[in-house]
This record gives sequence, C-alpha cells and structure tokens, in this order.
Amino acid sequence: MDLPCGPCRPLGPRPLNPHERRSTNVRPQEPELCPTTTTSPASSATQRRVCSPPSGTSSPVTLYDDPRRLTTLLRLVTEFLIEWLYVQDRACGGAQVVCVADHVCSQVTPAQLREFVLPNMQALYSAFPNAARIYHNEGRHSDEHLAMVLDFGADVSHFGSDVHALTDLYSKVGDRLVLFGGLNPHGAMRHGTPAQVRAETREALRAAQGHRLLLSTGTGTTPEATLENQQAMVETALAQ
Repeated sequence: MDLPCGPCRPLGPRPLNPHERRSTNVRPQEPELCPTTTTSPASSATQRRVCSPPSGTSSPVTLYDDPRRLTTLLRLVTEFLIEWLYVQDRACGGAQVVCVADHVCSQVTPAQLREFVLPNMQALYSAFPNAARIYHNEGRHSDEHLAMVLDFGADVSHFGSDVHALTDLYSKVGDRLVLFGGLNPHGAMRHGTPAQVRAETREALRAAQGHRLLLSTGTGTTPEATLENQQAMVETALAQ
C-alpha cells in the first residue's frame, strides 16, 4: 500500500465558515460518502498513517470541495481493507464468504458512484474470486445504480425488500445476481401474525420461480420480529 510521504495536511476538506457554506451549492446534510473510514478496522490505521479521514459531516463536502484527496483516501482505505481481509483469509484457511455492507452506494448520484465507489468495490470483490461475495445495501437503487452494482463483481445482493419488489429487481438484474431477501422486515415479519408471514413468504416464492433466491427479510430482522413469525417463514419455505 503506497502511503503519502513527508508532512501532509489532513485528508479531510478545509473547514468552511458559514459564509462560504452559503455561497456554495454544497448541502452539508447530504449522506456521508465513506462510512468505512469510521466504522471499519481501517479507521484507526487511516488516522495514524494517512492523517485524519473526513468526518460524517465533512465527507459530502469533500465530494465537491476536494474530490482528488477523497479519491486518494478511498483508495488507501480499500487497500488497507483488502490487506486486512487477506490476514483473516490466511488465518482461517480461506474465506468462504466476503460480505461488503456499504450503505453509501444508494446515497450518492450515479456519477459519484461511478467515480468514487465503483473502482473500490471492484477491487475488493476481485481480491476474493473463490469466495461467495455479498453486497449488502437496503437502500433504494435507481436503474443507473443497479447497472453499476452489476459491475461490482458481487455474486449476491442483500437488498431492501421494503423498497424493492422481487419481480421488479428480477426484471432488471436477471440472474446476474442471486437476490437475498424477499420479505419486508418492517411488514408482517415485524408487526403481523404467523399467518400473514406465511402468505408473504408464499408470494415471494412465487415471484422467484425460475430464478435464484436466498429467502430472508431484506435486510435485517428487527428485534420486534417474534420467533413464531421467523419460524413461519422458514417452515413455509421448506414446505414448498
């Protein structure tokens, strides 16, 4: 991993005073670009080795204010993550599954996704060709976003079943991705009865006929979901 040499200023954007914020088209409340820098093992290493990463509020500003430095930061974080995963890969005798949970991909524009995210996703997934590679993002994806997700190199997409219908996704991705989901985590599974969960499960299985599906809530199951509702989903699927 190539690191900057010599003294350098932090990789985050320079602070903007209120007047500067008003005079630009930047909206600080836009979603952060790279949660990996603050929520992954790369965070502490990034801070020690390449100065401080952008904060949650400054990252969207960096998209416009200093995209070159943001590109450098994302490349360094991605290289670190790959090396860190290689360490785990060797320690465990080979990775069987690599799951990348990145909520940013559906929160930036298609142009930003292509410039800042796509190359790093491709690098991460291509580093583990023998593992089952999962892309986790429960956000709403436009058709342009979905087209780039197909180029990530993932095998499986754990998608938001509350914002994307199975039939609609199959019409757009075909069998290039195994869809992982099918039941709305905030619907019958969370608030309904086992009978309602069984009905939704049968509907998902009908929509998936002729395609590949890893049945689950899409994405996470909330703590309010009862064991009876979860059992109803599994039992209904096994009975088909």
